[in-house]
Amino acid sequence: MENPAPGALYTDTCPCHTAGKCSKCDNDKKYTELEETWDDSRKLSETDEKSKDVREPSEDEKENKECRKAVDAEEEKKDSREPARTEDGHGNCRKCRGIEKTCEKVKVFEIALVQAKLTYNKYGWHDPEGRFFVLKEELERWGGLESYIRLVEDEKIRVEPLVIRANAGDCIELRTTNLLPEYLEANAFQLRTRTDIVGHHVHLVKFDTITSDGAANGWNNIAGARKYETLVERFFADEELRTVFFHDHLFANAHQFHGVFGALVIEEAGATFHDIRSGEELRFGTKAVIRRRDGTSFREFALFVHDFANLFDKDGKPLNPPAVPGGHDDPGVMGINYRSEPMRERLKKHEDPAYIFSSYVHGDPATPVLETYPGDELMIRLIDGAHEEQHVFNITGISWRKELADERSPLAASQTVGVSEAFNLNIKDPYQPGDYLYYFGGIDDAWLGLWGIIRAYDRYQECLKPLCKGKDRIMPLPPCPGKDDVVRHYEVAAVQTKLVYNSYGDNDPDGLIFVPLEDVDLVLAGKYTPKPLILRANVGEWLEVILHNCWDPDHPVPYFDYPTVPLEMKHKPSNRVSLNPQFLQYDPVSDSGINVGYNPKEQTVGIGESKRYLWKADREYGTCILQSFGDMRNHRYHGLFGTVIVEPAEAQWYENFTKKKNPFAEQAVITAPGTETFREYVLFIQNGIRLLDAQGNLVQTAAGHNREPVEPEDTGEKGYNYRSERFANRLSRDPRVWKVFSSKIHGDPATPVYKAYSGDRVIFRTMMPADKPRNVSLTIHGHLWREQPKDDLSREIPLQGGISIGNRFDMELKDGAACPGDYLYRSGSFGWDVESGMWGIFRVMKHSLRCRCKEMCGRIFRGRK
Repeated sequence: MENPAPGALYTDTCPCHTAGKCSKCDNDKKYTELEETWDDSRKLSETDEKSKDVREPSEDEKENKECRKAVDAEEEKKDSREPARTEDGHGNCRKCRGIEKTCEKVKVFEIALVQAKLTYNKYGWHDPEGRFFVLKEELERWGGLESYIRLVEDEKIRVEPLVIRANAGDCIELRTTNLLPEYLEANAFQLRTRTDIVGHHVHLVKFDTITSDGAANGWNNIAGARKYETLVERFFADEELRTVFFHDHLFANAHQFHGVFGALVIEEAGATFHDIRSGEELRFGTKAVIRRRDGTSFREFALFVHDFANLFDKDGKPLNPPAVPGGHDDPGVMGINYRSEPMRERLKKHEDPAYIFSSYVHGDPATPVLETYPGDELMIRLIDGAHEEQHVFNITGISWRKELADERSPLAASQTVGVSEAFNLNIKDPYQPGDYLYYFGGIDDAWLGLWGIIRAYDRYQECLKPLCKGKDRIMPLPPCPGKDDVVRHYEVAAVQTKLVYNSYGDNDPDGLIFVPLEDVDLVLAGKYTPKPLILRANVGEWLEVILHNCWDPDHPVPYFDYPTVPLEMKHKPSNRVSLNPQFLQYDPVSDSGINVGYNPKEQTVGIGESKRYLWKADREYGTCILQSFGDMRNHRYHGLFGTVIVEPAEAQWYENFTKKKNPFAEQAVITAPGTETFREYVLFIQNGIRLLDAQGNLVQTAAGHNREPVEPEDTGEKGYNYRSERFANRLSRDPRVWKVFSSKIHGDPATPVYKAYSGDRVIFRTMMPADKPRNVSLTIHGHLWREQPKDDLSREIPLQGGISIGNRFDMELKDGAACPGDYLYRSGSFGWDVESGMWGIFRVMKHSLRCRCKEMCGRIFRGRK
């Protein structure tokens, strides 16, 4: 920036805001002046020549000649010190680019960083040193800084992370004033910490890294503001960047605990932003209606998840502090937009956990309630503001494309997110009126209050301006089978049984599982090999599922404090169960399996009761996780989950290597008209299992490396499909660790051994229904698959990472099963995952001559048909 104002930092990324000329202009001017001087000298020389008065050039003339050579050389060199130029060689200023006036698309935001006590919920959880961005106009609106802080601390103003908006093509100027105290005071979480300078670091946008980075990297300037100083930064939004995270980059390790983060949303060019209640244009806020330039609109909600929040309860007691202030333990609790609705507080009312999400019982949660009308397009801007943990966002009854602008990308009902990441969840498909649950799937997260409600009103509300007009405001018909529709009937029972995870005797004596109703007697007689419930349907079909609760009333579900959660509290588990499927279409009031919000119909099933659910498989979804929402805290880690797999139209399902039809098969062969036959392997990833060894001792693999207690999210064992093959068991028989995977030494593992012939088409239906939030991964040795199966341009990967609760993947192996041999499938992390039992074998066999003849005859027969 030419001639910067003193005391401020600028960037000249946008040419509209540079001075009227650039260095090239100065060089051109100097070159012109030298040309004129040289011309004068040349004319003088010519005159002298004519008069025969020959003389040597003067010293000034010699100097001008040397300057001209230097300028020419500088022009040819065009080194890195030259200003940016356009392709035609012009400079990058208004004069060189023909810009006659300053850009009118500059958006200026006057921002302050302030500190106030932030209260997260009605239970009194609070941060006495909450720190956050706020527009200065809000301070003025509420009577100045002191008045604003007082109203915030009196809970008359509900603070949320700052969300500002701009359009693609805009120049953005941020003027951030530091109004924070210079120290964070000592308490149970932290030492007294000097924070006398703050930055404002914005991701993704184009900026000058020397002056507008909001950080202090390498030899760059320290782009920060001390107390009462203002940092001025300029950026250019060169395209529709959507959700852009920003935060303080100078004291991030202290400030993010207290809320110093926000977002800049770059909407499409020409879009306008409106208040959801009045329809008036607005400048900031986590909720907005965005009107596109084509006249269509959508509702936009920004949700920030954040952990390590240094909160205290209503009596001033620290919530989950480290062992010593500033210690390396994972401190504090979690929030969404500086709010939380912890399960432990609701359970203090001694209500059944089956109603923990019910607003009839507990009122609406403190977390954001996202209001809409059925049919309105939604855009959830999901941001991880702080600080370390991995989270996974889930919505029941609603789905979206994994990639916003790619219709070939897979549908998703969950999104894994890490610190500073941002995702855009665009919900376009129609949905019914009712209350929907959104939640972060790891039990630690939900327990600490990371959940909320999407409320689709069934009638006009004065507090919410509708997007649709006329007949578009008529409510859609509830899901109902047509007279020619196929309705597939299943009867399912919830039963209690001991789950034995391997031949060494590792077991969960309090296992909870779903089984087909016809198998209940076999389970109770100990003649049934338990596996997670697998239901199948073909695309276009309906599923009528009747759930029976067959638990023993004389043996209620026991409470255990391991696997543990932060701020554990003893309570009475629920004996009610339910079924909730991902993706499938259903009435959220009648068939969701969740008592959430103000939905008035009972969705769970008590002991001896039954309930009918009706769902539609309207698309070929592949894997859909089945969850029970009777008691998230106490049921999932005991095994209460399953899946619905939606197959191609008119598909037939057979057990692997047999001709027996079986809709519940863990390994199946799927045939369908117009579809190449494939082998289907169903893989449930379990994280956080409560296991006892054969002697009745609690198994704690993660605690075996040192004497320090592990974090709650690392408690519990790992496995697949109610099976686990821990290293410790194998090494106790043969200590040679390099042979720990050998079936010759130890026999095959207890985990599923999936079998195929070389070249067979293979799809792994992979999912993670329970229970801990720590991400895992899955690799299949010697094989690749497309990350997005239906996209020919998708990258091919050997490992799927970032797997957490609610994630599911349909992994079709490239070129089918590889050469004959045994291949490991496993988590990518050996420590705590693989050693805890998270591995198995994919066995590829060689075709026998008989198999090849049968296959050839089958092809000939199919060709004749």
